[in-house]
Amino acid sequence: MRLGRGWLGVLAWLGMSTGVSAQEARYELGRRVRVMERAWESATPEARVEASGALDQAVRSFFGLRLTDAARALGVATWTLHGDEARGADRWAESLAVVPERRLMDLSEDSLKFAIKRFFVDPKAVTPEGARAALVVVPEVGDVAATVDLRMEGLPAEGELGVERIGEGDHRLLVVFRDGAEPLGHEGLGMTISRVGRLKERLETAEAAIGEWAKGSEEVETMERATARGLLKQLQTLASGGVLETDVPAARRLKALEGMIGAEGEGSRYFTSGRSGEFWAAIPTGEGRAVPARLFVPDGLGTRGAVPLMVALHGAGGSENMFFDSYGDGKIVKLCRERGWLLVSPRAGGSIGGVVDALADRYPVDRSRVFLVGHSMGAAM
Repeated sequence: MRLGRGWLGVLAWLGMSTGVSAQEARYELGRRVRVMERAWESATPEARVEASGALDQAVRSFFGLRLTDAARALGVATWTLHGDEARGADRWAESLAVVPERRLMDLSEDSLKFAIKRFFVDPKAVTPEGARAALVVVPEVGDVAATVDLRMEGLPAEGELGVERIGEGDHRLLVVFRDGAEPLGHEGLGMTISRVGRLKERLETAEAAIGEWAKGSEEVETMERATARGLLKQLQTLASGGVLETDVPAARRLKALEGMIGAEGEGSRYFTSGRSGEFWAAIPTGEGRAVPARLFVPDGLGTRGAVPLMVALHGAGGSENMFFDSYGDGKIVKLCRERGWLLVSPRAGGSIGGVVDALADRYPVDRSRVFLVGHSMGAAM
């Protein structure tokens, strides 16, 4: 049943039979896997055993490309892990997906349009007569939230959320489906909605600066340059209404992009032991390409001598996001934070040795304590 954590390899197929795009389907299923994994972490041993049948059914359905069955079985497994049984109205709520018009907005935009669509068909779902959807944007800083309450009179249902009082930052959009006043479905994770000032201008400025790098006759690919190119593409996708496979703190990534461009202009480094936290990065390995990766740098690095490096290798169909956003809801990140270890999860296909060498050039890596963990194809690697 734990093989289910390689499900993302077939999620793109789901967009062919639902009201959401293939990439939106990949994103939405990833969120639901995380909801299930949070339930798994807190479930009793008895509930885990009881849920194993539904999880096994979900895995078999995914790899048999019976994707509607797989999504439905995943929801049933989550209810079982909670020790509950889904009613028809709960199953209706679980079958829906909220799709915002954009996940990265300029501060000048005062409203966020959204659509509620059917994500999969559940024959046991029952649409409640008093069906409503409450959407709330919880600000990253402060306590002024944006809210809207929408009566569900058919699908797709469309609405608009006033966000003029939500400032710059990476905020959470939470959704609760209700039958009258009674909440329905699982408690979800929400999604990230980012707002920044002068968005178009800042992206154009970053694009121009990156374009100047290519004019150099002897351009040296650094971690800053490779990462900046990747971040710019991500932010342009989000600003144009696209979606990535996982939640992205776009406001923070825009600041990081500008920091990398500034560091390159000064001939310095952005990725250093003094800058801790979680990062998306592209790591040059000397093989003509940069390996996309998620990176965790613990606090106080450089003051304790050399530290271990954990390399986490994802399964087939996954990406560098899997160990940070799935696989026990990012449990390996929590464990490395507790221990003060470096953690990197590179996308499959690049040189692992090259990644280790590149990080050892930046951080105090104890080469006698470089550990690897892998799932499925990552285990084979």
